[in-house]
Amino acid sequence: MSKLKQLSGLDASFIYLDTDRASTGGTMIYVYDQSTIPGGGHLRFKEILKHIESRTATSPIFRQKLKQVPMSLDYPYWVEDENFRIENHVFHVALPKPGDWRQFCIMASRLTTPHFDFNRPLWEMYVVEGLDNIDWLPKGSFAILTRMHHAAVDGTAAAQLTWALHDLDARGKKPGLGGEHETEGVRAPSQFEMATRAWWNNATSPMRLARPLSHLLPKVGGRLRKEVQKRTVARVEEHTSGTKVPTTRFDGRVSPFRVFTTSRFQLDELKGIRKAVEGSTINDVVTTIISGALRRYLDHHGELPRDTMVAMMPVNTRSGTDAEPGANNITFMGAAIGSDIADPKERLAYVTEQTARSKSIVNAIGASDLTDLNKHIPASLLAATGKLISRIGLDAGGTGKRLFNMAISNVPGPSVPLYLQGAKLKFWSIVAPCTDGMGAVFAITSYDREIYICPTACREIVPDPEFLAQCLEESYAELLAATGAKPKRKPAKRPLKKKTTAKKPVRKNPAGRKAAN
Repeated sequence: MSKLKQLSGLDASFIYLDTDRASTGGTMIYVYDQSTIPGGGHLRFKEILKHIESRTATSPIFRQKLKQVPMSLDYPYWVEDENFRIENHVFHVALPKPGDWRQFCIMASRLTTPHFDFNRPLWEMYVVEGLDNIDWLPKGSFAILTRMHHAAVDGTAAAQLTWALHDLDARGKKPGLGGEHETEGVRAPSQFEMATRAWWNNATSPMRLARPLSHLLPKVGGRLRKEVQKRTVARVEEHTSGTKVPTTRFDGRVSPFRVFTTSRFQLDELKGIRKAVEGSTINDVVTTIISGALRRYLDHHGELPRDTMVAMMPVNTRSGTDAEPGANNITFMGAAIGSDIADPKERLAYVTEQTARSKSIVNAIGASDLTDLNKHIPASLLAATGKLISRIGLDAGGTGKRLFNMAISNVPGPSVPLYLQGAKLKFWSIVAPCTDGMGAVFAITSYDREIYICPTACREIVPDPEFLAQCLEESYAELLAATGAKPKRKPAKRPLKKKTTAKKPVRKNPAGRKAAN
């Protein structure tokens, strides 16, 4: 029986935030080693195309497009694309010489454009050959870049699609995710039906908002009361995600152009570092590495702020009952990252404290309640708000009252090796979306005992991505030495620019931690 499938308010908000310079869509990166193909085979493009088409039944997003409601009076609908052709979504390109990792990162950045064709399903893939000059890959390796709009998938859904496209061994053993999803039977609503449903949804939205608000407001009030009491006794700490966020180069208006780079780490290395501070997580360790890198990067350019930077971090609210492979189930939290603290171990302790505090606030209020609230906001109001935010950026229209400086997004991936038509997956990460007020996003992905820190930034904001990658390597080495953890590998070597800024005096913050002035 045919049915209607409408976007939630959260899904639709990602469409309303799109501009001609920035989209909420991102690109998943898969890199493959062909030497693992049984019999020493070599995959041809038509074989990869056939394989991808065979897996499109694993998720409805592959064959469904959006039908907009006139004047954004209601949220768009997913409808079947009757003209779907796999050739309109999967393309074959070659990496320019010398075919090294830097050249590949440039290509990945350029293919992550801010524009999607809303007359088709919101995804496309690029099969990239010519990765012949990368030291950790054999010649003949290839990559698949998969662009998807955030309205269709969140990070967890993207990881699920990664499983769906791959096998567990070189001979084609499927992961067994519960079979194919129904991709037929979703019909397009008529103009009369959309108008009727829009009137009803807008009329009843206050009643639908009542339930999440009834859960949310008492929790918010109770949490605020506890925070006020705590601050009355403790005098108000200087560095929390609730204080004024400093101004940095990452807070400005973005261009349509991106840069992307990556640093690779062994999971066991980060586990060793984590043991140095009780209660810290792998995510805390990675955040501390990023914080140290940003400290080095901004100090090199003479722009290190006196106060700590604040990161926006997505929080997964998906429960075990959320079986739908698409759609978004996320909310956001802010956490101070201690970029003003010189000592790496003290910085890790500070980050651990701050992320725990932010998580406790989200948990106390209820992450699912925050998500439910966004799902029921009237479409016209959400569309207008999205356009306003896109127009003025995320810094309150230039008033300096920013919510955060950049984003850190953790997307856990498969912990076991995966294969595509016998070719082993060697690398999996994401070119993340950047927007006004958030000119840099650090995607943290994991796969087969490795952790990848992959910054995406506006090209005008970070014109030297290789130097930022070197800052990540040096921050890791610094944290490793400070915590006494044993390294499992040698850090990547990249040429550093000579530092020209003068050494800055050291001050003490209220918690007794060292910080740059």
